[in-house]
Amino acid sequence: ITAQLILAALLTKSDFGKFAEVVLIVSLAGIGQQLGIVEILIRHHRRFRVWAEIGFWISVTAGLLGALIVIAIAPFAGLVFRDAAGLWKLLLIAAVGMPLDAMALTPMAKLRSDLRFRDVALIGFSTTVATAILNVSFAFAGLGVTGLVLTRTLVSAGVMVTAFLVSGYRPSWHPHVRRWHMLLRDS
Repeated sequence: ITAQLILAALLTKSDFGKFAEVVLIVSLAGIGQQLGIVEILIRHHRRFRVWAEIGFWISVTAGLLGALIVIAIAPFAGLVFRDAAGLWKLLLIAAVGMPLDAMALTPMAKLRSDLRFRDVALIGFSTTVATAILNVSFAFAGLGVTGLVLTRTLVSAGVMVTAFLVSGYRPSWHPHVRRWHMLLRDS
């Protein structure tokens, strides 16, 4: 709550408005990432390793496609939201976080399927704390809305790295594209 009060004092209504626009566009472009892969991997926990590779590459592909959609939309989004000057830059920063979020899905599913809820909770708590600290720090540095968007991307990178380190999951470089349909039919 303290971080929110500090941000309210340091940022303008316009900053929060632009941030909401970025979140809206990224969320709409990222709908493809919500394929239920995590839930499917948890359901198949006994054969997690078999399905994890497929789920990882489907998630990464969806994250990259979402990022490409945001990048393609970025030059035109400013026209819709009446801010061609700064919105495209914010969308490009946010687009970087989309594949990072996607890459974290499988190692987080591994933690859940291994019933390592303490680790999941610690990652969630750390994410909240890091977000608050970075948002306030960037606001004090005068970055405004750019700091809010940059925080999302940096926290996504941190969650991805932490999820891989804590879970021990290591993806192979073979995406098994021919098997994707077996996992996608359940999504």
